[in-house]
Amino acid sequence: MTSSDRLWVLGALTTLVVGAVHVQQFMGEVGDVPTIAQLFLLNGLGAGGIVIGLVLPRFRLIAALGGIGLSVGALVSLAIARYAEDGIFDYTEPDLRAPVVVAILSELASVALLSAYVASARRGAASSPSAAT
Repeated sequence: MTSSDRLWVLGALTTLVVGAVHVQQFMGEVGDVPTIAQLFLLNGLGAGGIVIGLVLPRFRLIAALGGIGLSVGALVSLAIARYAEDGIFDYTEPDLRAPVVVAILSELASVALLSAYVASARRGAASSPSAAT
């Protein structure tokens, strides 16, 4: 397994955690919150689709970019929910509950790992013999 492979595999695992936390919260804590519940479910389903894409070599690069976008979007949404006066869609996250901390850590890890994978994949593509033609 190459270092590039390790990056996408670990990125897939952390993205899976991102999705699992959002589905768990959809089924519990935020399941009755209008709009937010549906967004949590979509985040979980999106993470699952991204993980499938990461496993398939043909879709790996675009899936990695999607994983970065999903995690950055979730982090920005959490920041708005936590620090904006009215939150996001009138939902506020008043404290850092354990699932929120797990989500933050897994999202940060996903962004770092998948960004490193994208950089590695682009370097590899640029140095391949077919890239010179």
